[in-house]
Amino acid sequence: MPAESSPEQFIVELAEKSELLQFMGELTGLMKGIKGKGYMARFAEIYNDMHKCPKIYVRKLRKRKGEDNIFKIENGYFSVLSTVTPEMLKQECTEEMAKGGWLARWMLVYGEPNPRPRKRLREEILEMEEILMWLLRHIISMDKSGTQFYLSDKALDRYNEIEKLAIAKYDKCLAFVGRYMNYMISYADVLLLDDAIGMATKKLKPLNEYKHLTDLIHLKCLI
Repeated sequence: MPAESSPEQFIVELAEKSELLQFMGELTGLMKGIKGKGYMARFAEIYNDMHKCPKIYVRKLRKRKGEDNIFKIENGYFSVLSTVTPEMLKQECTEEMAKGGWLARWMLVYGEPNPRPRKRLREEILEMEEILMWLLRHIISMDKSGTQFYLSDKALDRYNEIEKLAIAKYDKCLAFVGRYMNYMISYADVLLLDDAIGMATKKLKPLNEYKHLTDLIHLKCLI
């Protein structure tokens, strides 16, 4: 979807296509809009609601004077990628953004500068990109009904151990601890799927022969 949008247009676009990616060049633009307390401030609430990937999300928008219009988003899945410097994040972040849970819904990835001489890409890079895009498209199109991810007893014990340590160390940041612990499970799901794709590749069985996500995941669970 476009890098910039109004809250109303955002809802309209998700209602038309419930799975969308947004590449936002600079996060501070959104943060300034939320701080401004104008119509852009509604993005904080909308982003928070969409973070839960709701099965049904209904919003009433005013289409034209004297006429309301209801938009329904089914199985909404929205992801946004952006960049920001630590200095600007600190400058634009308010206490409400942090303690209210808006900031904790973002996975912040800090990158160390690593300047290197420019060089040519390897010839197989483009081929690898095509393969990756094909894999992603097929996984998205697979039947996912009934698919469930759950922690083993050992993993659950480890999860609780990490959470206990995190709460003890960051007792004033409980909103962040809870959100980031959830992210750990999400990443574990992604890595499990990645391992399953690797198992399918080793068996030399084309991935498109797996029609249901559970069948693919089952390969890894057999180990």
